[in-house]
Amino acid sequence: MKAVTQILFCLLAVATTVASTAASANPDDTFWSDNFGRLGTGGRTHTVEAIEMHGDDFYVTGSFNSTTDQRAGSIARWDGSSWHGLTESCNGTVNTLFFEGNDIYAGGGFSEIDGVAAGGIARWDGSSWSALGGGVVGSVNSILRHDGDLYVGGIFSTAGGITSPSIARWDGSSWSAVGNGIESVFFFDGVHALASDGTDLVVAGQFQTIDALPMGNIARWDGSAWSTMGDGLTLAGQSGIVSDLAIYGGQLHAGGSFTDSGATSLNRIARWDGSGWVDVGGGVTFTSSPTLALVRDLKVHDGKLYAAGRFSHASGGATPAGLVAWWNGTTWAGYTGPNIDFMDVRQVGFEGGDIHVAGSFRDVNNVVASHVARWDGVDWNALSNVVADGIDGDVLAVASDATGNVYVGGGFDTAGDLQLRSLARWDGTVWQDVGGGINAVAGQRADVSAIEVTNNDVYVAGDFSDAGGVPAENIARWDGANWNALGGGLTHSFQNTVVFAMEEQGGTIYAGGKFTDAGGAPAANIAMWDGSTWSALGSGMDDIVFSVVAHGGDIYAGGDFSSAGGVPADHVARWDGA
Repeated sequence: MKAVTQILFCLLAVATTVASTAASANPDDTFWSDNFGRLGTGGRTHTVEAIEMHGDDFYVTGSFNSTTDQRAGSIARWDGSSWHGLTESCNGTVNTLFFEGNDIYAGGGFSEIDGVAAGGIARWDGSSWSALGGGVVGSVNSILRHDGDLYVGGIFSTAGGITSPSIARWDGSSWSAVGNGIESVFFFDGVHALASDGTDLVVAGQFQTIDALPMGNIARWDGSAWSTMGDGLTLAGQSGIVSDLAIYGGQLHAGGSFTDSGATSLNRIARWDGSGWVDVGGGVTFTSSPTLALVRDLKVHDGKLYAAGRFSHASGGATPAGLVAWWNGTTWAGYTGPNIDFMDVRQVGFEGGDIHVAGSFRDVNNVVASHVARWDGVDWNALSNVVADGIDGDVLAVASDATGNVYVGGGFDTAGDLQLRSLARWDGTVWQDVGGGINAVAGQRADVSAIEVTNNDVYVAGDFSDAGGVPAENIARWDGANWNALGGGLTHSFQNTVVFAMEEQGGTIYAGGKFTDAGGAPAANIAMWDGSTWSALGSGMDDIVFSVVAHGGDIYAGGDFSSAGGVPADHVARWDGA
């Protein structure tokens, strides 16, 4: 019988505190290269949430810690030629900006900005940040001046210590509640947009009732009481979300994920006619995946209403409009070129005759653009003339070969100025493609979690279905000229497969991860490839394997398992080959 021997050991944890006061790189750090910066907004960028014009500049906010060449704590300003950070640090995401005179109000999910304690909202006076009282406990999504006071909406429980769910009012010195606030049923219920129709405050987001009245994600506040707006805006009569509001042609327009208002069918955009919600030229849709359609942003510019989000067509599907569309009061038009990668635009902005878009994308029509891009009417452009050598996403694996090449794998789309999906090779000077890279099924991202270099071969593993056009189930071999599948690969019978680790010993590749089959035969989370056939290592592990290493002729595995081969094994085990 094949045996698995359990290893029992103790880990000694040593806590070490390292203090650092340097604001820039230590001059003694001569062995680190500074070539690997980011293009556009960067650092550990998750996304850009908002883009707003103010004067001759425009501002972007989101979750990032740098621009191309300087620090920027989640807020940055573009002056037409270069980026400038408005903050040195911010410990959370900035969702929105509100401009008033020389002041800028920032709202989001943060508790500190440039060292100033500020719960979800702060004010920039041109030289420093200040808090608005005790701020909110939660996050702010929208800020608006209405009837002399500053209103904030978001997902929060209190403002200045006063109970005021998801909406509150700041009078310049203290916070107060707005009625009884927004009733929250689900975790993400709250306010996403505010607008003023000249008389009342309109509040929209994700909520079903206020003061026990059915609202359907949108309501009106007259200064003393809440009232409904028709039958609201819902998705299939139930949930949905209203993401943004805009006044166009003197009338209120709303965008979101909704499909109806009572018996009226809508496509993600609607107009309030004074008594109910009506269709706007057929709205927008995502023809290949209708349920994913979403309008995130509405803006009025040059006599048109612009919509941005996740959609492919306007006019009920008749007009191609890739992610950005505009309504002139009569008909829809839109961007008709290749879609922005990952199909998610958060906001649209304008500068002269150009359109700027911001979101969670990393390239546009094969142009490297880290979350912010500009359409000049002919081509897409990145907002920087600086090309950095870094990776635009997560790096999960690194390995080198005997000639000095470094292979980098992960979940990314570009390396330097090249589109290199999930796998790239650095020769010491430039990034290079590796046989067409690693790909997943349409609409999903491929990840490379492990790389093993042996002799002239490079093995990669992770979560993918294709290597350079060759079908390969989550593991593949690059021989220097071509990609090769390893038999039927590694798969899971009912969950997503991920291979997290590989190790070579004696010409055999050992792989660990989350899978149930190797080459079509049962193999529980660990298996070996002898060059032609997959084999299980006994009955394997009862849960995920994250690491595999060869030592002294044996194979050691670590992970989130409690047994190996039926033998109790707390997270680590040894395979002796017999």
